[in-house]
Amino acid sequence: MCSGDNYPDDANVSDSGSYDVNIADEQAPRAIAEGGKLAKPHVCPVCFKAYVHKKTLIRHSRMECGKLPQFQCPLCAHRSYQKANLKKHLFKTHNVLYE
Repeated sequence: MCSGDNYPDDANVSDSGSYDVNIADEQAPRAIAEGGKLAKPHVCPVCFKAYVHKKTLIRHSRMECGKLPQFQCPLCAHRSYQKANLKKHLFKTHNVLYE
């Protein structure tokens, strides 16, 4: 499970990255598989990570799969695949705003 994943506050997240959702929740994705788990039909053919949305798989294939994280923190050894995650790291860890 990646640190950048966003789950509902009341989600019960498992080790595999899937989570239970309240089906009555208006913001819950519509693709609910058996047992209340989110269906992740888009699977990377290289590393077998699964995603709910096709666009997330495309981003994973283009920027992450088989590559080193391209964004390096200028203050420590932390690296990130996405610039937004580096900005979050800089603010939370080093109290630095990055623009």
